Amino acid sequence: MNYCKVKAGAKINLTLDITGVSGGYHLLDSLVVSLDLSDLIAAKRRKDGAIKVYSHGEGTELLPETENNAYKAAQLFAEEFQTGGAELKIYKNIPVGAGLGGSSADAAGALHAMRQLYLKEITPETEERILQIADRTGSDTRAMYLGGAVRMRGRGEIAERVFRQNVQPREKKKLFFLLICPRTGVSTPKCFQGYDKAGIAYPPATKSAVEKYENGDVAGLGKLIKNDLRAAACELNADVRQAIEEAEWFSPLGAGMTGSGSAAYALFDTREMLDWAFSRYKGNFRAIRAESVF
Repeated sequence: MNYCKVKAGAKINLTLDITGVSGGYHLLDSLVVSLDLSDLIAAKRRKDGAIKVYSHGEGTELLPETENNAYKAAQLFAEEFQTGGAELKIYKNIPVGAGLGGSSADAAGALHAMRQLYLKEITPETEERILQIADRTGSDTRAMYLGGAVRMRGRGEIAERVFRQNVQPREKKKLFFLLICPRTGVSTPKCFQGYDKAGIAYPPATKSAVEKYENGDVAGLGKLIKNDLRAAACELNADVRQAIEEAEWFSPLGAGMTGSGSAAYALFDTREMLDWAFSRYKGNFRAIRAESVF
């Protein structure tokens, strides 16, 4: 294959438990779901072996290509599998600095693109090599490469797909999200520092949320939405607090913050409720409708 297109989906953290610290890094336990909100990556082979990345949209045009996680992922893939080069054109739709995983999504998308361009056969051993590359490009990349609903633990190197039990694909429901995205972001390192400074141990929620997801209990899942970084992010950026409050105005099944912010979200179980909330949102932030396969 000489050319391919790949959709790189955003993610939402339905839960984010901080479980400890190891080697100077915080350890997490998080239920992540991928969204239909996505960047588009158009990729083609290059005969000269070079990796070239061009990004368009969301203010990314001036980002040096070597600082783009998609570049790093494609370069590592080419080195690992001794392939030729590639040109990647990324058309951004995922807001930058919102906690929606746009950078990791592009890295995961680049790995899928390189896989389609250069690997004719995928074995479990090959897939594990790709996942190890994902771990080197960002803590969310492994989960976002897998896609769907994923329980992500440690520094992201432990990621397992989560499925509804004893349900046929045609019976699967979707989760519907109203995303509310402030224009300003949150420093992830400062957010973790704020969490450490507060010294509050929050009860874990991820294990129970996974069980609700597997059982198809959307209402129960909504009640378990939780993020240990929420208070620290709100302290750093008042817009985050306002965005969460605005998400809660619509009395959703649950509302919260994704990643270390700054995006907030409201969860609904029907598209009609999502459309209703979107049509009535009168805040000052960017509002986006998104959905995920349940």
